[in-house]
Amino acid sequence: MGAVVDRDAGVTPELAVLWARTTIPTALLTLLIPASAEVADEYLNNPFQDSDGNNVAIPSSVSLGRLEWIKTMHERRPSGATAVRTGDWSQRFQSGEKPDIPESVLKYWQIYRLHPRQA
Repeated sequence: MGAVVDRDAGVTPELAVLWARTTIPTALLTLLIPASAEVADEYLNNPFQDSDGNNVAIPSSVSLGRLEWIKTMHERRPSGATAVRTGDWSQRFQSGEKPDIPESVLKYWQIYRLHPRQA
């Protein structure tokens, strides 16, 4: 797996609930927390290592982005949303299709992205 999945323990169920400012069922959190790490790893493509290959600390803003992603996914879930609109940006997605990462998450992650994955 990636560095975030393997080493970022900064997101806990308690923090996710505080960040979302609402109650999120424990069963849902057990899915969303590891999923947020997988999404972060996929987007960031960053091993968080120094030039000698030694692990470096994963920045707190990576965890903050994960909390924001959890909050956003929880907010979309009950609505059965098939589209997302933020200002001038909008995206439609069908069941099973992965939506883009929200801008509210990217503001935490963009600086740590090494290079985009090849499609």
